[in-house]
Amino acid sequence: YVDVCATNPDPATPDINTVTFPAPGDVLTSPVQITGQIAVFEAQFNITIYDAQGNVIADEPAMSNEGQTLAPFSVSVPFTVTAPTAACIWVYDISNADGVSLQDVVQIPVTLQP
Repeated sequence: YVDVCATNPDPATPDINTVTFPAPGDVLTSPVQITGQIAVFEAQFNITIYDAQGNVIADEPAMSNEGQTLAPFSVSVPFTVTAPTAACIWVYDISNADGVSLQDVVQIPVTLQP
């Protein structure tokens, strides 16, 4: 597979954000069920899928089971591609301080199938 992930602005530590599925290199069809554990304020976080050019393929607001503590999540993310596409899934929180900075980012390089 090709790792098309851009530079990670704020890599997550396993005690804050861990993705258990998919794994790097997985070949996925829509919708993809993304699972893991995350500790975020008010249990709200985001999942975005980017192509090799940095274009957004999918963007899904998400919720974990509870906030402030490492809690499980399972989020169905639909996407549309017309050919096998190298992509990067980002699972991350948005900074409470400024409302725009990405924090605690996990990146998973995958291939999306139509």
